[in-house]
Amino acid sequence: MSITAQLRDSVRLPGGREMVNGFALESRRDGPSRALLRNGHELEVYDLRELFAGERAPTLVLPLPWPGWDRGVHSVSPDGTFAVFSGQRAVRAVGADGETLWEYRHGCWGQELGHPHTGDEQEVCRGLEHGSCRVSDDGRLVWAHVVAGPKPGDWQERWVVLDARDGRELGWLPLDSAAAGSNHLSHPDGVHMGLGIGMGQDGSCCTGRAGTARS
Repeated sequence: MSITAQLRDSVRLPGGREMVNGFALESRRDGPSRALLRNGHELEVYDLRELFAGERAPTLVLPLPWPGWDRGVHSVSPDGTFAVFSGQRAVRAVGADGETLWEYRHGCWGQELGHPHTGDEQEVCRGLEHGSCRVSDDGRLVWAHVVAGPKPGDWQERWVVLDARDGRELGWLPLDSAAAGSNHLSHPDGVHMGLGIGMGQDGSCCTGRAGTARS
């Protein structure tokens, strides 16, 4: 059986090219479908239903936490009251007013051995590798793909689950991967979470792997 796709509608969205790989598209069970697009030093969040209805302004605009860091896959809570950002050395939750709510520090995604940190938290180290994070569909948990640390050379990637209220670590799973990047996908049941990890020329692992956690 063949299925022919038919164009139902289209809309011009500046920066929408980021949606080609799916990382900027966040869809939720019984919730909004959103586009999360970087625009300079800001993250613009668009409700796709409102966008196609004629509303061109973003529903939420937040400053990006780390100047110079243009990687990582971020997430917005289902009710739009906060966002979580996947950084090079931390996952940070930011309220709709731009205020930092909490930060979960982890090892550096920069894989250059022996690279120094000056102590400046805003410093971005060399490297293209990055993780991702995702707020659960009920808004209670934050799933994140991070690097354990902080000692250089002690490379271990982890899948961690954090309390969305304060960033407290609730659990973690070691991963046998060397990621170039990753992204999360919520299962339609609203409980399970999938994690896909791309490893450049080595292909991918953990794609579709599901986990559950309860606080």
